[in-house]
Amino acid sequence: MTDTSAIVNAQRVRIIREIEAAAAHDSSGKLLWRPSWATYFGDRAGLLEALAVRRQCLAIIDVTTLPDAGSHAMLARRLQRTNAGLERILTRYGAATTLDLTA
Repeated sequence: MTDTSAIVNAQRVRIIREIEAAAAHDSSGKLLWRPSWATYFGDRAGLLEALAVRRQCLAIIDVTTLPDAGSHAMLARRLQRTNAGLERILTRYGAATTLDLTA
């Protein structure tokens, strides 16, 4: 991986985490969008596709592999909040093939 692609990937992750944090506190499911993000996702549909992939990746995390029960509970709560926020966004805008970007 080149330095440029590593920077792009790091920015994509930063943006997705920013959206996750906002979505955890916003029950509307509205997609946060900044025009500068087009550089990393193309458009809102590209961002929604990345969020759908992120949700799928989070769904396969097995918290029971962590070394202590406190870590299990803490991570499980965090994953639940994150997944709920992503689900609200993805539900509001539809599946990746039928996105409604006017909502």
